[in-house]
Amino acid sequence: MCLLKTDCLQFSQSEIQATRDHLLHLDENQRIEYRNRNATEIAKCSSDKILIVSGPGTGKSHLFMSRIQNWFDDNSDISVLVTSFVRKLVSDLDKDVQLNDNLSDGNKKKISIITLHRLARSLVEKNNGSSEWPLADFFKMIGQEWKKEIWSDVLEFYPSLDNDTYSEKAFNKQLYDNSFEETTDWQGIKDTYFQLCRLYNASGFADLIIRATAALKENPTLSFASHFIVDEHQDFNQAEQDFIMSFTGNAISVLIVGDDEQVLYEELKSSKPELIRELYDNNEFTKAMLPFCGRCGYHIVKCSEAFIAEEREPETIEKLFLPLLSESDSSKVQIIACPNSGSAIQFIEEFIADNHAQIEKRKEQLESDDAKDPFLLILAGSAKLNFFGPNKEQIFDAVSQYKHKVSLLSQDYYMLLTYYALGINYIDNFNFRKVMFYESLSRSDIHKLLEEVIELGQNFADLEDEKLVEIKDKCEQIKSIMDSEYSEAIQVEELSKLLEIGKPELLIQELISGPISERRLTNLVEAQEAQYQEFGKQQMSAIELMSIVGSKGLSADHVIIIGFDNQNMKWISSNAFYVAMTRARKSLQLVTALKCGGSTFAHPYIAYLPHENVDYYKYKKSEGKKIPLSGRTEFDNYLKSLNFYKKVARRK
Repeated sequence: MCLLKTDCLQFSQSEIQATRDHLLHLDENQRIEYRNRNATEIAKCSSDKILIVSGPGTGKSHLFMSRIQNWFDDNSDISVLVTSFVRKLVSDLDKDVQLNDNLSDGNKKKISIITLHRLARSLVEKNNGSSEWPLADFFKMIGQEWKKEIWSDVLEFYPSLDNDTYSEKAFNKQLYDNSFEETTDWQGIKDTYFQLCRLYNASGFADLIIRATAALKENPTLSFASHFIVDEHQDFNQAEQDFIMSFTGNAISVLIVGDDEQVLYEELKSSKPELIRELYDNNEFTKAMLPFCGRCGYHIVKCSEAFIAEEREPETIEKLFLPLLSESDSSKVQIIACPNSGSAIQFIEEFIADNHAQIEKRKEQLESDDAKDPFLLILAGSAKLNFFGPNKEQIFDAVSQYKHKVSLLSQDYYMLLTYYALGINYIDNFNFRKVMFYESLSRSDIHKLLEEVIELGQNFADLEDEKLVEIKDKCEQIKSIMDSEYSEAIQVEELSKLLEIGKPELLIQELISGPISERRLTNLVEAQEAQYQEFGKQQMSAIELMSIVGSKGLSADHVIIIGFDNQNMKWISSNAFYVAMTRARKSLQLVTALKCGGSTFAHPYIAYLPHENVDYYKYKKSEGKKIPLSGRTEFDNYLKSLNFYKKVARRK
């Protein structure tokens, strides 16, 4: 009764229900045996196209390794590519490959594991863009802080158009959908955008994908692998779907994995659950499922399964999501009522203090690369925690001592880097454009310069404009200072005569630890660009505090979701909450704190969590401990009483 449909048909509702009934009656050892047998059958399946639709924590990474091993067992003369959106998933799988003793060193070299955007960039770089949208070697990415500036350059060519209607967001939507408006105005804007990209020798992340698809159509040999694994397919948009289908068009074998109930990026980048549902309808794909969640404890799985079943859309792909482990030694999901933000913060601080030794141990393990995941994830609707008011700094302070130290350079450093780079290469129009911004050139002046270089087919450096000559002179002076033998303090002192440096002391320290030079320039630019489009973090800390949406691809021993109320989570979709719950391995705690951003009750999602899998508590700062409540009714009554006394206090 393995969950593998080699006839390429969908699983029927009766098949799903019969399998569910059968699996629920298995004991823990039998479930583990079934999970392993099912995964083995899928990994060894001879079908050239397989679609696995499975929930979180169901053993995809293990299956990937087995599938790759079976591919090499059948034919060692192959190449494998694995791609996903999430850097953490890519990083973890790469480590799994390198540590796998069953794979030879030669075969490991034939496996490429890369994020989708890095894959697209490599193809665009190799093909110098496409004939319609050419780019030169070493093109740049338009990072987050420059997107609006470049879009303003575009709209300056269309002064009569409404900026809200013809927004960057609206244009990105067309790029994500790989479908452009056919009106004269939008076609003109599209042409102008790509013309400016060519001038700047730069690409945005939204258009990078369609550039890669165009490059593949012109040069099919860019598709260098024969076997593919594509993870997190549910978060693809149409452009990314088109890109993957082009890239895998001549593949020998393709394995695609996703779950239409984990879609998170519909607003951010127009992800479409319909795309994986269309693949599920496609009779070219063998269908498979992984039914057991081995990541989360029994009660966490039962709560997650019940919750997502209540919120399920009619068109959702029906699937199994069952606990692998038994109820014994499994903590129930805890829902905690706090009178205010101070109590909620003290609850978190107390949890951290009680688990200090284990957190420190995990910190050491992460630093030595002996562990992958945090000990504790603290999740909220927004990682800024503004609903906690000034008290939020207490949480940031509590978390900071366990944070992985990331070397983030200041804006002063990157500004200096831009001037220095332009001093080396004046025909870098993108850096020239950035320096125009730093030099506070007016938008009208910049537009006139853009019109001139486009009309003449030249670079900014070719124009005999007084302002541009001054920029070149300043860049020469800055490069001379940075190449001098002066101490870092004197360099910054001299630079301050030319630039507005916000934090001179910090810049001095940054130059001491990482002096700017031609040798380091390329690596620094790449490091700056790397932070932009990749989803999720690559290097974990023992405690991570982040948004619910940002937790995709992560897991932790313990998860605390704060702001679980009718105000601060009202924008969180059911998919996002489902993903958040299933990050937890051992314990999941949902904290409702009143008086936070206008919150008065727990989030309505609480109604979908089965009582038999939940424990209710209240936590008061004065008592410093969780006090059990008899059930949902007492929990609700406690919150009602707090709201009542709050109203009385206001009247007085």
